[in-house]
Amino acid sequence: MNVVNAPAVAAARGLTVEEETRRRELGFPNTLEVSALSEKAGDPGFTAEGTVLHDGSPRVLAIDGIPVEAQLAGTILYLRNQDEPGVIGQVGSTLGKLGVNIATFALGRRKPRAAPKPWPSSA
Repeated sequence: MNVVNAPAVAAARGLTVEEETRRRELGFPNTLEVSALSEKAGDPGFTAEGTVLHDGSPRVLAIDGIPVEAQLAGTILYLRNQDEPGVIGQVGSTLGKLGVNIATFALGRRKPRAAPKPWPSSA
C-alpha cells in the first residue's frame, strides 16, 4: 500500500477516509493523527498521533489523547491499566520472569491522579 493507492484499498475494505489539515498550536510542527472510528455503540474507536524527527526516526506522540513519546521501532507492547500503585512493577516483574528485557519505557496518563490521603495524625 502507498499514498497513491491507499484510498482505493481503504474503499475496497469498506473504510471511509477523511482528510483534514489544521495548524498545530503547540509541540511538534508537523504531525499526523489517525483515527479509526467505530460504528458500534459505546465504542470510542482509536486515535494515534505521531511525527518524524529531523533524523528520520518516527515517534508516537499520543494515543487516544494520552500524551506519550515513544519510538516506533522493534517490538512494542502497549497496555492500558487502572492508575494504581504497583501496576508498572507487576508488569516489569512478569516480563522479567518471561525473559523479556525492557529496553525503553514510556508512560502517559489522561489526567493527574488524585492526591494521596494524608497519614492520620498520632496526636
